[in-house]
Amino acid sequence: MSTKAFSRTQAVSTPPLKPELRVLVAYQDTEIGRRARDTLDWIKRRHTGDCEFQVSYLDLDTVGIASLCQTAAEQAAEADMILFACHDQRGLNREVKCWCDQWLALAEPHDAALVALMESEPGPEGGNDGSSTRIFLEQVARRGGMAFIPHTLPARTSRQSTWSTGTPRSYTRPAMENWPGWGINE
Repeated sequence: MSTKAFSRTQAVSTPPLKPELRVLVAYQDTEIGRRARDTLDWIKRRHTGDCEFQVSYLDLDTVGIASLCQTAAEQAAEADMILFACHDQRGLNREVKCWCDQWLALAEPHDAALVALMESEPGPEGGNDGSSTRIFLEQVARRGGMAFIPHTLPARTSRQSTWSTGTPRSYTRPAMENWPGWGINE
């Protein structure tokens, strides 16, 4: 009687890897940084399970330090999304503009978005679309071949800075819902 050894190989199914979304949150100060974090949390909630978020934070006051500026430029060049949170009325200083030029020079072409979260007092017609900060960031996105998603945040008063839920009542949903791939049915 002959015995044969049978080896059975079972196909092991591994769950598909989620795509990684590299996000850099660049902010002017702690308060606007919190608002950027709230926006990112909103995006994460809408896309739970769609991708893995790899998030880095950058205080824009640190780009004047050469070693930190280089690291931040490398992170921005590799990012799929840059949440740029600033106060529109303050404008951007020379160091921040130089940092933008630096990361644009390092960036390889890839699908990316620059989300500009600008806290601003509304202009006479209720908007502030012609601000120098918005125009500069739009030019940065264009130069980098990035999608530009501007969103104006209403300026907070001192009473609005602390909320028990962590989300201000004046918070409005970001404009990402109008960007392909960020909609509810896509």
